[in-house]
Amino acid sequence: MRRLNILLAAAFVASAAASAHDPGHGDTPLREEVQRDLARARAATARFKDVQASLDAGYQPTDVCVSHPAHGAMGFHYKKPSLRDAIVDEEQPEILLYARAPNGALKLTGVEYVVPLDAWTQPTPPVAFGQTMRREETLQIWYLHVWLWENNSAGIFSDWNPALKC
Repeated sequence: MRRLNILLAAAFVASAAASAHDPGHGDTPLREEVQRDLARARAATARFKDVQASLDAGYQPTDVCVSHPAHGAMGFHYKKPSLRDAIVDEEQPEILLYARAPNGALKLTGVEYVVPLDAWTQPTPPVAFGQTMRREETLQIWYLHVWLWENNSAGIFSDWNPALKC
């Protein structure tokens, strides 16, 4: 488990240069359909503001808070392996993102959608919320971060949140 967490952290840090700039997502108005999908995702994940609810639902915590000195952080990843497949369901994210609140408690900040590269057989990348998912070779996944519960000045779909620290 520790090795996987280190690999996960290394892969995200390695992808920082490619994803640090999130063109068009910081101030670009979102289409009405995307706004509806985001509202559905918020409604579906609101219960996970209580970290115990995520554990009860089968999400598994990682012990690494993923951060980058120049770009901010992603936070702690709580993953649900049974959801890792070729299906992108906005109401069932594969990963929940948490950060430490000032009082030390974990707070839900966002979600991440993941599709294994070998599970995706379509000629074009998967899409969620009108966004093409990003390819990550080290982890062999397509992924998309969505900052549903924490404002992100870099954009709601940016990999890193400059306001977060580990």
